[in-house]
Amino acid sequence: MAWLGFAMVLPLAQLVLISFQAMPGSPTGAGWTMHNYAAFLGDPFYLGILLRTFGWSAVITIICLLLGYPLAAIMSHARGWTRRGLTLVLLAPLLVSVVVRNYGWVILLSPNGPLARGLAAMGIDPPQMLFTPGTVVVALVHTSLAYAVMAVLGSLEGIDPAALRAAEGLGAGRLRIFWRIMLPLSLPGVLGGTAIVFSLAASSFVTPQILGGPRTKFVGSLVYEQVISVLNYPFGSAIGFILSIATLALLLVYSRLLQVGRLAAAFK
Repeated sequence: MAWLGFAMVLPLAQLVLISFQAMPGSPTGAGWTMHNYAAFLGDPFYLGILLRTFGWSAVITIICLLLGYPLAAIMSHARGWTRRGLTLVLLAPLLVSVVVRNYGWVILLSPNGPLARGLAAMGIDPPQMLFTPGTVVVALVHTSLAYAVMAVLGSLEGIDPAALRAAEGLGAGRLRIFWRIMLPLSLPGVLGGTAIVFSLAASSFVTPQILGGPRTKFVGSLVYEQVISVLNYPFGSAIGFILSIATLALLLVYSRLLQVGRLAAAFK
């Protein structure tokens, strides 16, 4: 708790204090002000970036869940070298620096890259693959999939196999067993994994900055530009705090909906 307070609470408190200050030389003058929040929330351009960030983050989360749940189910039954090999392949992207990993995607998807040359050799005109939202989604799924799989895997391994055998013995098919037993019991892992993936995607700035280009801007990229390029620390702090609060609110609503769904499945 002391470490969390030092590493997270104090920096967040400093972020909030800076967000209520005016930029030196601002027309609003020195002192405390709500101008930074009003400038962001009152500008359709910034709100569009916020909605776009949450929209693409939701897409990334859904893809990670659709790919990660079956993979977690396979890993929960795998043993020996098969389990170790799947774990290594899954965690390998996390062992490489995010910058190196993204520039690897740049080399792979560039107009003169191996993928474009392979398509050209087959007589297919290679499309524009860099600096598109799809490239950002693929790269973030590549990075975030491990978090979704590991969270769901922990829940699946906690399910008593006797419950599945009992349902099968009572005549339930595989789809019914999944829908009535596996999915409700694994919802805590689904909640944890999707919450991590959504938070990482919504706050990412390196991947959109390198692979997305100026047309695919996330809120994290906007914060980076305001703090590093413009040196407008108060406005960048306000944007970061708005992103944190909005993400937390969405995750709380999502958590509540999952809990209600789990209770409904339990009493059905």
